Amino acid sequence: MNQIQSMFEQIDENVNASYETLSKILQTFISSDSNLIAEKILTLMEQTSTPVNTTLLDMYLVSILSIQDISIQIRTLTAISLINPSTTNSLPFLPGYLKVCFKADELISPALRCVLNVMTEQLFLRLKIDLERIALTGSDTARKLCLHIFYRLYQEDSSYISYLLVYIKRALFDLPCKPNAFTIISEVVDQNRSYIRPLVPFLINEVKYCGYVHFTKLTRVFVAFAQDSEYKSKLETALLDLLESTRQINYVIEISKIAAAMESDQLIQILVSRIDRAIQINKNPNLSLEMAKTLHLFGDKYHISRTSLLVLLQSPDYNIISQAMPLQTSNSDTNDSIKIVNDMIVEIAKTGSPHLAEVALQLVPHHGDWFVTILFELYNMKLKTLSDVICKAVLGIKDPKTQSEVISEARKQFEVIPDDQFGIAIAELISRTSSNPEDFFILLPSNINYKSPEFQASMVSFVFEFWQRAGFEIDTSMMNRLMLLSFSSEREVRQRALELITMIKSKS
Repeated sequence: MNQIQSMFEQIDENVNASYETLSKILQTFISSDSNLIAEKILTLMEQTSTPVNTTLLDMYLVSILSIQDISIQIRTLTAISLINPSTTNSLPFLPGYLKVCFKADELISPALRCVLNVMTEQLFLRLKIDLERIALTGSDTARKLCLHIFYRLYQEDSSYISYLLVYIKRALFDLPCKPNAFTIISEVVDQNRSYIRPLVPFLINEVKYCGYVHFTKLTRVFVAFAQDSEYKSKLETALLDLLESTRQINYVIEISKIAAAMESDQLIQILVSRIDRAIQINKNPNLSLEMAKTLHLFGDKYHISRTSLLVLLQSPDYNIISQAMPLQTSNSDTNDSIKIVNDMIVEIAKTGSPHLAEVALQLVPHHGDWFVTILFELYNMKLKTLSDVICKAVLGIKDPKTQSEVISEARKQFEVIPDDQFGIAIAELISRTSSNPEDFFILLPSNINYKSPEFQASMVSFVFEFWQRAGFEIDTSMMNRLMLLSFSSEREVRQRALELITMIKSKS
Protein backbone atom coordinates (compact mmCIF):
# COMPACT_ATOMS: atom_id res chain seq x y z
CA MET A 1 0.00 0.00 0.00
CA ASN A 2 2.87 2.40 0.77
CA GLN A 3 4.27 1.77 -2.71
CA ILE A 4 0.92 2.60 -4.32
CA GLN A 5 0.56 5.69 -2.17
CA SER A 6 3.96 6.93 -3.31
CA MET A 7 2.80 6.49 -6.92
CA PHE A 8 -0.19 8.72 -6.26
CA GLU A 9 2.07 11.42 -4.85
CA GLN A 10 3.81 11.66 -8.25
CA ILE A 11 0.61 12.78 -10.01
CA ASP A 12 0.89 16.11 -11.82
CA GLU A 13 -0.22 19.12 -9.75
CA ASN A 14 -2.78 19.97 -12.46
CA VAL A 15 -4.97 17.06 -11.40
CA ASN A 16 -5.29 17.85 -7.70
CA ALA A 17 -8.99 16.95 -7.65
CA SER A 18 -8.25 13.45 -8.92
CA TYR A 19 -5.35 13.14 -6.50
CA GLU A 20 -7.58 14.02 -3.56
CA THR A 21 -10.17 11.47 -4.69
CA LEU A 22 -7.49 8.80 -5.13
CA SER A 23 -6.18 9.49 -1.64
CA LYS A 24 -9.68 9.19 -0.18
CA ILE A 25 -10.21 5.87 -1.97
CA LEU A 26 -6.90 4.57 -0.65
CA GLN A 27 -7.91 5.40 2.90
CA THR A 28 -11.36 3.90 2.27
CA PHE A 29 -9.90 0.59 1.12
CA ILE A 30 -7.58 0.48 4.09
CA SER A 31 -10.60 0.98 6.35
CA SER A 32 -12.38 -1.89 4.50
CA ASP A 33 -15.69 -0.02 4.39
CA SER A 34 -17.21 -1.72 1.34
CA ASN A 35 -20.08 0.76 0.95
CA LEU A 36 -17.69 3.70 0.84
CA ILE A 37 -15.46 1.76 -1.53
CA ALA A 38 -18.25 1.44 -4.09
CA GLU A 39 -19.09 5.13 -3.80
CA LYS A 40 -15.48 6.28 -4.13
CA ILE A 41 -14.75 4.03 -7.11
CA LEU A 42 -17.65 5.57 -9.00
CA THR A 43 -16.53 9.09 -8.06
CA LEU A 44 -13.00 8.39 -9.21
CA MET A 45 -14.15 6.87 -12.50
CA GLU A 46 -16.09 10.06 -13.21
CA GLN A 47 -13.05 12.24 -12.51
CA THR A 48 -10.38 10.11 -14.15
CA SER A 49 -9.70 11.03 -17.77
CA THR A 50 -5.98 11.43 -18.40
CA PRO A 51 -3.85 8.38 -19.38
CA VAL A 52 -1.60 8.88 -16.34
CA ASN A 53 -4.49 8.79 -13.91
CA THR A 54 -6.09 5.77 -15.61
CA THR A 55 -2.85 3.82 -15.42
CA LEU A 56 -2.49 4.55 -11.72
CA LEU A 57 -6.08 3.57 -11.14
CA ASP A 58 -5.60 0.28 -12.99
CA MET A 59 -2.57 -0.59 -10.87
CA TYR A 60 -4.41 0.38 -7.74
CA LEU A 61 -7.55 -1.63 -8.52
CA VAL A 62 -5.61 -4.75 -9.55
CA SER A 63 -3.66 -4.71 -6.30
CA ILE A 64 -6.86 -4.39 -4.28
CA LEU A 65 -7.93 -7.86 -5.47
CA SER A 66 -5.55 -9.22 -2.83
CA ILE A 67 -7.80 -7.92 -0.04
CA GLN A 68 -9.56 -10.94 1.42
CA ASP A 69 -13.06 -9.54 1.35
CA ILE A 70 -15.53 -10.99 -1.18
CA SER A 71 -17.66 -7.85 -1.47
CA ILE A 72 -14.58 -5.67 -2.05
CA GLN A 73 -13.21 -8.10 -4.64
CA ILE A 74 -16.52 -8.24 -6.55
CA ARG A 75 -16.73 -4.43 -6.67
CA THR A 76 -13.11 -4.22 -7.73
CA LEU A 77 -13.59 -6.75 -10.55
CA THR A 78 -16.52 -4.67 -11.78
CA ALA A 79 -14.45 -1.49 -11.66
CA ILE A 80 -11.59 -3.15 -13.57
CA SER A 81 -14.07 -4.27 -16.24
CA LEU A 82 -15.30 -0.71 -16.68
CA ILE A 83 -11.84 0.88 -16.68
CA ASN A 84 -10.45 -1.84 -19.03
CA PRO A 85 -6.71 -2.00 -18.26
CA SER A 86 -5.88 -3.96 -21.45
CA THR A 87 -3.68 -1.14 -22.77
CA THR A 88 -1.83 -0.33 -19.55
CA ASN A 89 1.08 -1.72 -17.57
CA SER A 90 -1.24 -3.29 -14.99
CA LEU A 91 -2.40 -6.11 -17.31
CA PRO A 92 0.51 -8.51 -16.56
CA PHE A 93 -0.43 -8.43 -12.88
CA LEU A 94 -4.12 -9.23 -13.48
CA PRO A 95 -3.99 -12.98 -14.40
CA GLY A 96 -2.40 -13.95 -11.09
CA TYR A 97 -5.18 -12.29 -9.12
CA LEU A 98 -7.85 -13.74 -11.42
CA LYS A 99 -6.49 -17.26 -10.92
CA VAL A 100 -7.00 -16.77 -7.20
CA CYS A 101 -10.54 -15.49 -7.81
CA PHE A 102 -11.32 -18.60 -9.89
CA LYS A 103 -10.81 -20.72 -6.76
CA ALA A 104 -13.67 -19.02 -4.90
CA ASP A 105 -17.17 -19.97 -6.08
CA GLU A 106 -18.55 -16.51 -5.33
CA LEU A 107 -15.88 -14.84 -7.46
CA ILE A 108 -15.87 -17.08 -10.54
CA SER A 109 -18.65 -15.29 -12.42
CA PRO A 110 -17.47 -11.72 -11.58
CA ALA A 111 -13.93 -12.74 -12.57
CA LEU A 112 -15.14 -14.23 -15.88
CA ARG A 113 -17.09 -11.06 -16.65
CA CYS A 114 -13.93 -9.11 -15.99
CA VAL A 115 -12.01 -11.36 -18.42
CA LEU A 116 -14.75 -10.93 -21.02
CA ASN A 117 -14.51 -7.14 -20.84
CA VAL A 118 -10.71 -6.81 -20.85
CA MET A 119 -10.01 -9.74 -23.18
CA THR A 120 -6.70 -9.97 -25.03
CA GLU A 121 -4.87 -12.95 -26.48
CA GLN A 122 -2.11 -12.48 -23.90
CA LEU A 123 -4.61 -12.60 -21.05
CA PHE A 124 -6.31 -15.66 -22.54
CA LEU A 125 -3.06 -17.63 -22.85
CA ARG A 126 -2.27 -16.93 -19.19
CA LEU A 127 -5.71 -18.15 -18.12
CA LYS A 128 -6.31 -20.83 -20.76
CA ILE A 129 -6.15 -23.89 -18.48
CA ASP A 130 -8.46 -22.32 -15.88
CA LEU A 131 -10.97 -21.17 -18.50
CA GLU A 132 -11.11 -24.60 -20.15
CA ARG A 133 -11.66 -26.24 -16.77
CA ILE A 134 -14.50 -23.86 -15.90
CA ALA A 135 -16.02 -24.29 -19.38
CA LEU A 136 -16.39 -28.00 -18.64
CA THR A 137 -17.20 -28.12 -14.93
CA GLY A 138 -18.42 -24.66 -13.95
CA SER A 139 -21.96 -23.49 -13.20
CA ASP A 140 -24.46 -22.70 -15.97
CA THR A 141 -23.57 -19.01 -15.82
CA ALA A 142 -19.84 -19.72 -15.77
CA ARG A 143 -20.05 -22.04 -18.78
CA LYS A 144 -21.98 -19.42 -20.76
CA LEU A 145 -19.42 -16.76 -19.87
CA CYS A 146 -16.56 -19.01 -20.94
CA LEU A 147 -18.24 -19.61 -24.29
CA HIS A 148 -18.49 -15.88 -24.85
CA ILE A 149 -14.88 -15.40 -23.77
CA PHE A 150 -13.82 -17.87 -26.47
CA TYR A 151 -15.95 -15.92 -28.94
CA ARG A 152 -14.24 -12.68 -27.87
CA LEU A 153 -10.93 -14.42 -28.48
CA TYR A 154 -12.11 -15.26 -32.01
CA GLN A 155 -13.08 -11.62 -32.51
CA GLU A 156 -9.55 -10.63 -31.53
CA ASP A 157 -8.01 -13.22 -33.86
CA SER A 158 -10.17 -15.13 -36.38
CA SER A 159 -7.60 -17.94 -36.58
CA TYR A 160 -9.11 -19.22 -33.32
CA ILE A 161 -12.27 -20.36 -35.16
CA SER A 162 -11.34 -24.04 -34.81
CA TYR A 163 -10.79 -23.60 -31.10
CA LEU A 164 -14.11 -21.77 -30.73
CA LEU A 165 -15.90 -24.47 -32.72
CA VAL A 166 -14.90 -27.14 -30.18
CA TYR A 167 -16.79 -25.30 -27.45
CA ILE A 168 -19.70 -24.41 -29.74
CA LYS A 169 -20.24 -28.12 -30.42
CA ARG A 170 -20.19 -28.88 -26.70
CA ALA A 171 -22.60 -26.03 -26.01
CA LEU A 172 -25.10 -27.41 -28.55
CA PHE A 173 -25.53 -30.42 -26.26
CA ASP A 174 -25.54 -28.29 -23.10
CA LEU A 175 -29.12 -27.05 -22.64
CA PRO A 176 -28.35 -23.82 -20.71
CA CYS A 177 -25.61 -22.88 -23.20
CA LYS A 178 -27.40 -23.89 -26.41
CA PRO A 179 -29.09 -20.49 -27.03
CA ASN A 180 -25.71 -18.79 -26.64
CA ALA A 181 -24.22 -21.22 -29.14
CA PHE A 182 -26.99 -20.37 -31.64
CA THR A 183 -26.19 -16.67 -31.27
CA ILE A 184 -22.46 -17.16 -31.81
CA ILE A 185 -23.00 -19.45 -34.81
CA SER A 186 -25.22 -16.82 -36.43
CA GLU A 187 -22.47 -14.24 -35.95
CA VAL A 188 -19.63 -16.30 -37.43
CA VAL A 189 -21.39 -18.22 -40.22
CA ASP A 190 -20.90 -15.72 -43.04
CA GLN A 191 -17.11 -15.72 -42.71
CA ASN A 192 -16.74 -19.40 -41.77
CA ARG A 193 -19.21 -21.45 -43.82
CA SER A 194 -16.90 -24.42 -44.24
CA TYR A 195 -16.51 -24.68 -40.45
CA ILE A 196 -20.23 -24.30 -39.72
CA ARG A 197 -21.49 -26.54 -42.55
CA PRO A 198 -21.14 -29.84 -40.59
CA LEU A 199 -23.46 -28.39 -37.92
CA VAL A 200 -26.33 -27.67 -40.34
CA PRO A 201 -28.07 -31.10 -40.05
CA PHE A 202 -28.15 -30.73 -36.27
CA LEU A 203 -29.50 -27.17 -36.53
CA ILE A 204 -32.20 -28.26 -38.98
CA ASN A 205 -33.30 -30.87 -36.47
CA GLU A 206 -33.45 -28.15 -33.78
CA VAL A 207 -36.09 -26.17 -35.70
CA LYS A 208 -38.97 -28.07 -34.13
CA TYR A 209 -37.66 -27.53 -30.60
CA CYS A 210 -36.41 -23.95 -30.42
CA GLY A 211 -38.49 -20.89 -29.58
CA TYR A 212 -38.96 -17.85 -31.77
CA VAL A 213 -36.01 -15.84 -30.43
CA HIS A 214 -33.62 -18.73 -31.00
CA PHE A 215 -35.14 -19.42 -34.41
CA THR A 216 -34.24 -15.88 -35.51
CA LYS A 217 -30.60 -16.79 -34.87
CA LEU A 218 -30.89 -19.94 -36.95
CA THR A 219 -32.46 -17.94 -39.80
CA ARG A 220 -29.09 -16.38 -40.65
CA VAL A 221 -27.49 -19.81 -40.76
CA PHE A 222 -30.19 -21.31 -42.98
CA VAL A 223 -30.08 -18.34 -45.37
CA ALA A 224 -26.34 -18.90 -45.71
CA PHE A 225 -26.92 -22.55 -46.74
CA ALA A 226 -30.24 -22.05 -48.57
CA GLN A 227 -28.82 -23.15 -51.92
CA ASP A 228 -26.83 -26.09 -50.54
CA SER A 229 -28.21 -29.08 -52.47
CA GLU A 230 -27.33 -31.52 -49.68
CA TYR A 231 -29.49 -29.77 -47.08
CA LYS A 232 -32.12 -27.92 -49.14
CA SER A 233 -34.74 -30.67 -49.16
CA LYS A 234 -34.38 -31.42 -45.43
CA LEU A 235 -34.58 -27.75 -44.58
CA GLU A 236 -37.70 -27.26 -46.70
CA THR A 237 -39.40 -30.21 -44.96
CA ALA A 238 -38.48 -28.85 -41.52
CA LEU A 239 -39.88 -25.42 -42.36
CA LEU A 240 -43.10 -26.87 -43.77
CA ASP A 241 -43.56 -28.83 -40.55
CA LEU A 242 -42.95 -25.68 -38.53
CA LEU A 243 -45.56 -23.78 -40.55
CA GLU A 244 -48.09 -26.52 -39.86
CA SER A 245 -47.43 -26.39 -36.12
CA THR A 246 -47.56 -22.62 -35.60
CA ARG A 247 -49.87 -19.75 -36.53
CA GLN A 248 -47.58 -16.99 -35.25
CA ILE A 249 -46.91 -14.40 -37.94
CA ASN A 250 -43.44 -13.71 -36.48
CA TYR A 251 -42.40 -17.21 -37.52
CA VAL A 252 -43.90 -16.66 -40.97
CA ILE A 253 -41.77 -13.54 -41.46
CA GLU A 254 -38.58 -15.35 -40.42
CA ILE A 255 -39.34 -18.39 -42.57
CA SER A 256 -39.98 -16.05 -45.50
CA LYS A 257 -36.35 -14.89 -45.39
CA ILE A 258 -35.18 -18.49 -45.72
CA ALA A 259 -37.78 -19.44 -48.35
CA ALA A 260 -36.81 -16.45 -50.51
CA ALA A 261 -33.15 -17.45 -50.33
CA MET A 262 -34.09 -21.06 -51.15
CA GLU A 263 -36.43 -19.95 -53.97
CA SER A 264 -38.88 -22.58 -52.77
CA ASP A 265 -42.19 -22.14 -54.63
CA GLN A 266 -44.01 -24.50 -52.29
CA LEU A 267 -42.98 -22.57 -49.19
CA ILE A 268 -43.52 -19.15 -50.74
CA GLN A 269 -47.09 -19.92 -51.84
CA ILE A 270 -48.00 -20.96 -48.30
CA LEU A 271 -46.24 -17.94 -46.80
CA VAL A 272 -47.91 -15.42 -49.12
CA SER A 273 -51.30 -16.91 -48.27
CA ARG A 274 -50.55 -16.64 -44.53
CA ILE A 275 -49.31 -13.07 -44.83
CA ASP A 276 -52.34 -12.15 -46.95
CA ARG A 277 -54.74 -13.30 -44.22
CA ALA A 278 -52.65 -11.79 -41.43
CA ILE A 279 -52.61 -8.33 -43.01
CA GLN A 280 -56.41 -8.22 -43.05
CA ILE A 281 -56.79 -8.97 -39.33
CA ASN A 282 -53.62 -7.40 -37.94
CA LYS A 283 -53.90 -4.28 -35.76
CA ASN A 284 -50.20 -3.78 -35.07
CA PRO A 285 -48.69 -1.21 -37.50
CA ASN A 286 -45.12 -2.39 -36.81
CA LEU A 287 -46.08 -5.92 -37.76
CA SER A 288 -47.86 -4.65 -40.87
CA LEU A 289 -44.67 -2.88 -41.90
CA GLU A 290 -42.65 -6.07 -41.45
CA MET A 291 -45.17 -8.07 -43.47
CA ALA A 292 -45.10 -5.51 -46.29
CA LYS A 293 -41.29 -5.62 -46.33
CA THR A 294 -41.36 -9.41 -46.33
CA LEU A 295 -43.49 -9.53 -49.48
CA HIS A 296 -40.69 -7.76 -51.37
CA LEU A 297 -38.47 -10.78 -50.78
CA PHE A 298 -40.56 -12.83 -53.20
CA GLY A 299 -40.25 -10.53 -56.22
CA ASP A 300 -43.00 -9.96 -58.80
CA LYS A 301 -44.07 -13.57 -59.10
CA TYR A 302 -46.35 -13.64 -56.05
CA HIS A 303 -49.05 -11.14 -55.07
CA ILE A 304 -51.34 -10.61 -52.13
CA SER A 305 -55.04 -9.97 -52.62
CA ARG A 306 -56.54 -6.61 -53.50
CA THR A 307 -58.20 -6.49 -50.06
CA SER A 308 -54.89 -6.89 -48.23
CA LEU A 309 -53.14 -4.39 -50.44
CA LEU A 310 -55.89 -1.87 -49.77
CA VAL A 311 -55.45 -2.39 -46.01
CA LEU A 312 -51.74 -1.57 -46.31
CA LEU A 313 -52.35 1.44 -48.55
CA GLN A 314 -54.92 2.84 -46.12
CA SER A 315 -52.47 2.73 -43.22
CA PRO A 316 -51.78 6.06 -41.47
CA ASP A 317 -48.10 5.06 -41.39
CA TYR A 318 -46.30 6.31 -44.51
CA ASN A 319 -43.54 3.73 -44.00
CA ILE A 320 -46.11 0.99 -44.54
CA ILE A 321 -47.53 2.74 -47.61
CA SER A 322 -44.07 3.17 -49.13
CA GLN A 323 -43.52 -0.57 -48.79
CA ALA A 324 -46.99 -1.35 -50.18
CA MET A 325 -46.78 0.92 -53.23
CA PRO A 326 -44.32 -1.26 -55.19
CA LEU A 327 -46.48 -4.30 -54.41
CA GLN A 328 -49.30 -2.63 -56.32
CA THR A 329 -47.22 -1.36 -59.22
CA SER A 330 -45.63 -4.78 -59.71
CA ASN A 331 -49.06 -6.28 -60.25
CA SER A 332 -49.63 -6.67 -63.97
CA ASP A 333 -53.43 -6.75 -63.70
CA THR A 334 -54.56 -3.23 -64.65
CA ASN A 335 -58.18 -4.02 -63.81
CA ASP A 336 -57.11 -4.96 -60.30
CA SER A 337 -55.30 -1.63 -59.94
CA ILE A 338 -58.41 0.22 -61.05
CA LYS A 339 -60.50 -1.67 -58.49
CA ILE A 340 -58.05 -0.79 -55.72
CA VAL A 341 -58.18 2.91 -56.57
CA ASN A 342 -61.97 2.83 -56.86
CA ASP A 343 -62.21 1.20 -53.45
CA MET A 344 -60.00 3.94 -52.06
CA ILE A 345 -62.17 6.64 -53.63
CA VAL A 346 -65.20 5.20 -51.84
CA GLU A 347 -63.27 5.24 -48.56
CA ILE A 348 -62.07 8.82 -49.15
CA ALA A 349 -65.66 9.98 -49.67
CA LYS A 350 -66.50 8.54 -46.23
CA THR A 351 -63.45 9.73 -44.29
CA GLY A 352 -62.19 12.78 -46.18
CA SER A 353 -58.67 11.50 -45.59
CA PRO A 354 -56.08 13.63 -47.44
CA HIS A 355 -53.53 10.95 -46.64
CA LEU A 356 -55.59 8.33 -48.49
CA ALA A 357 -56.26 10.73 -51.38
CA GLU A 358 -52.53 11.25 -51.82
CA VAL A 359 -51.99 7.49 -51.94
CA ALA A 360 -54.79 7.04 -54.49
CA LEU A 361 -53.25 9.70 -56.74
CA GLN A 362 -49.84 8.06 -56.42
CA LEU A 363 -51.33 4.78 -57.61
CA VAL A 364 -52.71 6.41 -60.75
CA PRO A 365 -50.21 7.22 -63.53
CA HIS A 366 -50.03 11.03 -63.83
CA HIS A 367 -51.10 11.10 -67.45
CA GLY A 368 -54.15 10.20 -69.48
CA ASP A 369 -57.91 10.12 -68.96
CA TRP A 370 -57.86 8.00 -65.79
CA PHE A 371 -55.77 10.53 -63.89
CA VAL A 372 -57.96 13.44 -65.04
CA THR A 373 -61.12 11.56 -64.05
CA ILE A 374 -59.80 10.74 -60.55
CA LEU A 375 -58.59 14.32 -60.07
CA PHE A 376 -62.01 15.85 -60.74
CA GLU A 377 -63.80 13.07 -58.87
CA LEU A 378 -61.82 13.97 -55.76
CA TYR A 379 -62.50 17.69 -56.24
CA ASN A 380 -66.23 17.15 -56.72
CA MET A 381 -66.42 15.56 -53.28
CA LYS A 382 -66.17 19.19 -52.05
CA LEU A 383 -64.01 18.21 -49.09
CA LYS A 384 -61.71 20.98 -47.88
CA THR A 385 -59.37 18.41 -46.38
CA LEU A 386 -58.44 17.26 -49.90
CA SER A 387 -57.64 20.70 -51.38
CA ASP A 388 -53.88 20.68 -50.81
CA VAL A 389 -53.48 17.16 -52.18
CA ILE A 390 -55.53 17.87 -55.33
CA CYS A 391 -53.79 21.18 -56.07
CA LYS A 392 -50.38 19.59 -55.62
CA ALA A 393 -51.38 16.90 -58.14
CA VAL A 394 -52.61 19.50 -60.67
CA LEU A 395 -49.40 21.52 -60.50
CA GLY A 396 -47.28 18.39 -60.59
CA ILE A 397 -48.47 17.27 -64.05
CA LYS A 398 -45.55 17.06 -66.48
CA ASP A 399 -47.23 15.54 -69.54
CA PRO A 400 -48.34 18.36 -71.95
CA LYS A 401 -51.28 16.34 -73.26
CA THR A 402 -52.59 15.69 -69.75
CA GLN A 403 -52.15 19.38 -68.87
CA SER A 404 -54.39 20.25 -71.82
CA GLU A 405 -56.91 17.57 -70.82
CA VAL A 406 -57.17 18.99 -67.29
CA ILE A 407 -57.78 22.51 -68.63
CA SER A 408 -60.32 21.17 -71.15
CA GLU A 409 -62.15 19.25 -68.40
CA ALA A 410 -62.24 22.40 -66.27
CA ARG A 411 -63.93 24.26 -69.15
CA LYS A 412 -66.54 21.49 -69.41
CA GLN A 413 -67.28 21.24 -65.71
CA PHE A 414 -67.17 24.90 -64.67
CA GLU A 415 -69.12 27.72 -66.26
CA VAL A 416 -66.91 30.00 -64.18
CA ILE A 417 -63.64 28.95 -62.59
CA PRO A 418 -64.24 28.26 -58.86
CA ASP A 419 -63.01 30.74 -56.28
CA ASP A 420 -60.98 28.25 -54.27
CA GLN A 421 -57.57 26.57 -54.16
CA PHE A 422 -58.45 24.21 -57.00
CA GLY A 423 -59.57 27.10 -59.22
CA ILE A 424 -56.33 28.95 -58.51
CA ALA A 425 -54.32 25.79 -59.31
CA ILE A 426 -56.14 25.42 -62.66
CA ALA A 427 -55.45 29.09 -63.40
CA GLU A 428 -51.75 28.66 -62.62
CA LEU A 429 -51.64 25.61 -64.90
CA ILE A 430 -53.17 27.72 -67.70
CA SER A 431 -50.71 30.57 -67.18
CA ARG A 432 -47.75 28.18 -67.35
CA THR A 433 -48.81 25.80 -70.14
CA SER A 434 -51.80 26.94 -72.24
CA SER A 435 -51.48 28.12 -75.84
CA ASN A 436 -55.19 28.86 -76.29
CA PRO A 437 -56.10 32.60 -76.19
CA GLU A 438 -59.66 31.67 -75.13
CA ASP A 439 -58.22 30.64 -71.77
CA PHE A 440 -57.86 34.34 -70.91
CA PHE A 441 -61.60 34.25 -70.25
CA ILE A 442 -61.13 31.44 -67.74
CA LEU A 443 -58.61 33.57 -65.86
CA LEU A 444 -60.78 36.69 -65.98
CA PRO A 445 -64.41 35.52 -65.88
CA SER A 446 -67.23 38.02 -66.34
CA ASN A 447 -67.99 37.99 -62.60
CA ILE A 448 -64.35 38.54 -61.55
CA ASN A 449 -65.38 41.73 -59.73
CA TYR A 450 -67.45 39.67 -57.29
CA LYS A 451 -64.73 37.20 -56.37
CA SER A 452 -62.57 37.28 -53.25
CA PRO A 453 -59.62 39.72 -53.21
CA GLU A 454 -57.18 36.81 -52.95
CA PHE A 455 -58.71 35.21 -56.04
CA GLN A 456 -58.69 38.52 -57.96
CA ALA A 457 -55.03 39.24 -57.15
CA SER A 458 -54.02 35.72 -58.19
CA MET A 459 -55.92 35.92 -61.48
CA VAL A 460 -54.35 39.25 -62.46
CA SER A 461 -50.90 37.74 -61.81
CA PHE A 462 -51.73 34.68 -63.92
CA VAL A 463 -53.10 36.85 -66.76
CA PHE A 464 -49.83 38.78 -66.73
CA GLU A 465 -47.76 35.57 -66.81
CA PHE A 466 -49.94 34.06 -69.58
CA TRP A 467 -49.86 37.28 -71.64
CA GLN A 468 -46.09 37.71 -71.26
CA ARG A 469 -45.35 34.06 -72.15
CA ALA A 470 -47.81 33.61 -75.05
CA GLY A 471 -47.82 37.17 -76.42
CA PHE A 472 -51.55 37.23 -77.26
CA GLU A 473 -53.42 40.43 -77.85
CA ILE A 474 -55.71 41.48 -75.02
CA ASP A 475 -59.12 42.38 -76.47
CA THR A 476 -61.45 45.11 -75.29
CA SER A 477 -63.64 42.91 -73.08
CA MET A 478 -60.57 41.68 -71.19
CA MET A 479 -59.30 45.23 -70.77
CA ASN A 480 -62.68 46.26 -69.39
CA ARG A 481 -62.48 43.54 -66.75
CA LEU A 482 -58.99 44.67 -65.81
CA MET A 483 -60.25 48.25 -65.57
CA LEU A 484 -62.94 47.13 -63.13
CA LEU A 485 -60.26 45.53 -60.97
CA SER A 486 -58.16 48.71 -61.08
CA PHE A 487 -60.91 50.38 -59.01
CA SER A 488 -60.90 47.64 -56.37
CA SER A 489 -60.94 48.66 -52.73
CA GLU A 490 -58.14 46.16 -52.13
CA ARG A 491 -54.78 47.84 -52.61
CA GLU A 492 -52.97 44.74 -53.89
CA VAL A 493 -55.64 43.94 -56.50
CA ARG A 494 -55.81 47.57 -57.62
CA GLN A 495 -52.03 47.88 -57.91
CA ARG A 496 -51.56 44.65 -59.87
CA ALA A 497 -54.39 45.52 -62.30
CA LEU A 498 -53.01 49.02 -62.94
CA GLU A 499 -49.49 47.67 -63.53
CA LEU A 500 -50.81 45.14 -66.04
CA ILE A 501 -52.95 47.71 -67.86
CA THR A 502 -49.95 50.05 -68.11
CA MET A 503 -47.75 47.30 -69.53
CA ILE A 504 -50.37 46.19 -72.07
CA LYS A 505 -50.88 49.77 -73.28
CA SER A 506 -47.14 50.32 -73.57
CA LYS A 507 -46.87 47.26 -75.83
CA SER A 508 -49.73 48.28 -78.11
